[in-house]
Amino acid sequence: MTTKHTQGTLTVRASINRSVKTLVANEENKIVCDTFKAPFEEAEANARLIAAAPELLEACKRGLACALSLDDKQSVNDAEVLRSAIAKAGGKQFAAQSAAI
Repeated sequence: MTTKHTQGTLTVRASINRSVKTLVANEENKIVCDTFKAPFEEAEANARLIAAAPELLEACKRGLACALSLDDKQSVNDAEVLRSAIAKAGGKQFAAQSAAI
């Protein structure tokens, strides 16, 4: 699978006006996205989640490999949850929803 998302570490770099915008930037300090939301705390939380997304995706992939190596009902259920999250991150869920519209 080809990675299309921004590579490298993402961080919450700046907040503007504490009620308007929070920025997420890559290692070169280029803006990857910005979040607009009042209250500020929600925008900042969204930015932190976006910044953590690459690491969360990698953790899901490793968890899936672990779950698939086990042979019990809970691991099978966990594998399905992880597959779904990985597919959503890869745009597969969005593509399926778009096709249905």
